[in-house]
Amino acid sequence: AGATNTSTAAARGHTFTLRPAVRLDLPRQFWLALETPATRQYYAPPLDDYWSAGFKLSVGRSYGHDSQLSLSYEPARRLYDTEPALTASGEPIPGTHRQRLQENALLVWRHYWDESKHWRTTARLGGRIAEENGGGYSDYVQWATTGQIRYRARPWEISAEARVRRYEYSNQTVSATDSSKRRRTEWTAGVHVEREITKHLKLITSFEHEQTLSNDASETYTVNTISGSLQWEF
Repeated sequence: AGATNTSTAAARGHTFTLRPAVRLDLPRQFWLALETPATRQYYAPPLDDYWSAGFKLSVGRSYGHDSQLSLSYEPARRLYDTEPALTASGEPIPGTHRQRLQENALLVWRHYWDESKHWRTTARLGGRIAEENGGGYSDYVQWATTGQIRYRARPWEISAEARVRRYEYSNQTVSATDSSKRRRTEWTAGVHVEREITKHLKLITSFEHEQTLSNDASETYTVNTISGSLQWEF
């Protein structure tokens, strides 16, 4: 598929993941953790199955009322079963198999503002570098930030969240007539409300606004989602 050809397909499949992990508690409430996740992803055609494996190294410090500041680094390599690698212009390279190296870094600050833990704020700042073999057609750099404030006191739980995600593609262009490198910014803002009616019954409602801005007009859209549900746990 070249840079000027786009298509969509329903993603149907199964995912199997193992995440063995160890954690070491250090003096002064510092801690160090290591995970070694491995994933096998099965997809219905035309999507390709793949293996993914890597590690996640995290360091953090706990303080206050279970508050925490942490930093993690997670590289992973993805190996596709049959899909070929692509040239820089998006053409298949015969006799090759697609591979991707993806590196994620994430800084998380989760803070409880009172001893009863009614108020909590969470801030996330992260980045990703994705590189593929061949010509690197799908290579990109992404950064993302999220902020959330939550209030929880029975029978209520109310939260508001905003997210921004930015993609910069290294080789993909907008179209055959526009040689600009693809860029995309996604932002989302929403409110979530839960009301406990009985010990086992909850009423849940939420509103979310999502917008994508891009120099590729086909990727630009705006969506407003309102949802409600009744949840019964037993």
